[in-house]
Amino acid sequence: MAKKKSIVVVGVVFAMLLCSFVGVASAGDLAEQYAPVLYFEKDEECYPVDVSYLLDDGNSILRNITIEGNVISYYDNVHGTVDNNGVIDDYKQKEGSLGYTVYYHESTEYGVTVIQYWMFYAFNKGEENRHESDWEMVQVVIPFDGDKWVGYSQHYSGQRARWDQVEKTGDHIKVYVARGSHANYLRSYSGKLGIANDVVADNGKVLSPGQYTLVELNSQEWLDFDGLWGEVNSVEDFVLGRAGPQGPRFRRDMSGNYMWEGSSWGSNLLPANDMLFNLEWFLYNFIMIVILIALLSLAVIGARVYLRNKKYGLGPRIVSMFYIDGFN
Repeated sequence: MAKKKSIVVVGVVFAMLLCSFVGVASAGDLAEQYAPVLYFEKDEECYPVDVSYLLDDGNSILRNITIEGNVISYYDNVHGTVDNNGVIDDYKQKEGSLGYTVYYHESTEYGVTVIQYWMFYAFNKGEENRHESDWEMVQVVIPFDGDKWVGYSQHYSGQRARWDQVEKTGDHIKVYVARGSHANYLRSYSGKLGIANDVVADNGKVLSPGQYTLVELNSQEWLDFDGLWGEVNSVEDFVLGRAGPQGPRFRRDMSGNYMWEGSSWGSNLLPANDMLFNLEWFLYNFIMIVILIALLSLAVIGARVYLRNKKYGLGPRIVSMFYIDGFN
């Protein structure tokens, strides 16, 4: 009996040590392993920053407003409003000292590990909407017995993709960030399809792991703030995209799904389609394709004219006085 108890105790201790080892090996390590490479368009003005930019040094005021009987709290950036570039100008002045920050959140649910990367921006200056502050997210989903996949946030929805559809550097996923709106795309030529009319490219700043600070979200005191991270003045602001967003734990998509609920949120996203990638590439390069076709057509026409008239020259067919034949 004593021998059996010893075996059980040893087994329990071994299991605890194994779990402890796995926890130490995975906590934070997975976040670093899959940390994104962020590609920005050349005219982008705001980059992922630590939330302290807004909360510290009197940069914001916590205000309350009543809209249709509901009291809403929000952080109002004192350096500008939705209608001007004051916030952007202030951020750009401080960018060098602020550096860059990406937050991460790891969770395990129903046999799936989800690693989320949240980016906070000082201002959203999208093609179709403007508001103070911006929260966007990408995630890597790792099933215990299946293939990995990703989810990229895009405005009030997003896109999911199989692991083999994702552009990567090693295991680091590549994320192409739309200018101003900071929606996240799987390709540098995406964004043209859809009402947001996002401008996406890889011709600007590139932030790779090591060039930004990776910070765990669960350790942040402000994580439980359920108000808005930017100014709001009326119910119309929500409709027109002028209201600040909610933070990571409270942000929802158009269907009411919480983005914080990783795999269930991502499962509801529109799946990436390889044929759609081809169409986006064609639309993105349409003008260049038209120019190349025009130049090629001109070259073919010129060559045919030259070959047809090589024996007698072009003179008689253009201006007869320019035709030269010996002394004539």
